[in-house]
Amino acid sequence: MTTFQIQCFLQVAQCLNFTEAANHLFIAQSSLSRNISNLENELNMKLFSRTRKYVRLTPGGAVLYREFSRLMKEIDQAVDQARNVEIGQSGLLRI
Repeated sequence: MTTFQIQCFLQVAQCLNFTEAANHLFIAQSSLSRNISNLENELNMKLFSRTRKYVRLTPGGAVLYREFSRLMKEIDQAVDQARNVEIGQSGLLRI
């Protein structure tokens, strides 16, 4: 599982539309679908119920959406903290 696959999953879950999600991610819909399919295969579970008319999260997909959203926010915060330390905006100052 890659962070990109997680980002793809989160975007589809937000849009509930593969075409719209692909546009937000600036990738082809076929690439997005392949990433979601690979993620589902790796997790051995369906994340979305799909028909020609709608896309919905499965119950397991809803749990992963909640948890992956939380984890991605934590990752973003960790990267921001690391950048701030790197440029001297955060950390310890000993005199």
